[in-house]
Amino acid sequence: MSVYEFTNRATIYTPIMPDSCWKDDESHGHSPEDEAKKVRIYDHRSMPDRQSLMECAVSCGDAGFNRMGYQYGRQCWCGTNRDDHERYGKSSVCKDGKGGHYSSSIYNIAPGSVNGNPSADSGSARGYGSDLGCFKDSADNSRVFATQLITRGLDLSACAEQCGSSGYNFMGYENQNECWCGLWQTLQSIYNRYGAATTCANGKGGEWAFNAYRIR
Repeated sequence: MSVYEFTNRATIYTPIMPDSCWKDDESHGHSPEDEAKKVRIYDHRSMPDRQSLMECAVSCGDAGFNRMGYQYGRQCWCGTNRDDHERYGKSSVCKDGKGGHYSSSIYNIAPGSVNGNPSADSGSARGYGSDLGCFKDSADNSRVFATQLITRGLDLSACAEQCGSSGYNFMGYENQNECWCGLWQTLQSIYNRYGAATTCANGKGGEWAFNAYRIR
């Protein structure tokens, strides 16, 4: 997953709590004409393909939608909570929270406000608050944080700086080398949903466990 560039944005959107994996319409054939006949879970497809989950959430949120479905590991579909995403039943082929063959990982989209330009140079380095504790993460499609920085092995200050400069105000450090970014507004009541962990070390998490920090 990549960090989306939130330059000069007043609002950013975060995909939270994937609602499992649901089948989409696989009837008819696969030609463009047949595809047009399908009754999709969500009928708005956001292009281009291969957006990150955060980019998909921003695209759908900006268009006025409050849910999204990620399919085939590359397709971003937008919808609302009025759409019946359960109409075709549950699926078991979703992978890494990014759907599968005619199957969608369904997410709620939560807006979060950012004051000013989150990419602007504040004149001083961002920091991080005290360690909020060590918490379990999920090994399936329901990771606590939606966005992981590509660069591994950052120290905590660099993690806070890079997450903060991309518009985030909350971070988790996992597996001793993974920096994850999120919004406190959407995660403050659910970041500990899998319970406390005992495998973190040096404030940098452990296997499927993270130390949580506010970014200031």
